[in-house]
Amino acid sequence: MTRTPLLTHKMDRDVHVVSLQGTHTLAESNLQQFSQEFDTLVGAKHGTRVLINLQGVDYITSPVIAKLTALSSFYRQPRGQLKLCCLLPHIRQVLAVMKIDRLFDIHDTEEEALESFAA
Repeated sequence: MTRTPLLTHKMDRDVHVVSLQGTHTLAESNLQQFSQEFDTLVGAKHGTRVLINLQGVDYITSPVIAKLTALSSFYRQPRGQLKLCCLLPHIRQVLAVMKIDRLFDIHDTEEEALESFAA
């Protein structure tokens, strides 16, 4: 049985923009699919610039937050970056309560995030 893709990918200049299709809960049940698709679309190369658009995410669990944190650490290596955008207010609040919001460069819109790569 073929799974419906979870992620979409596009390039904007030299930034990989990864978005979720539709409204999603990011949890243990789809973390493996998220990881596999992300690795296929973006790859694991230091110095890569990545924007993850979480507009469709209405619920997120701790293992997914741990995965995002690990991705942020990996892509922060020489000249790379990982940024997040379009988080719903309650998702942003979860990151703040966990005191890990400062580990991410978070932007309100995709356009704002893309502009910040050029700064």
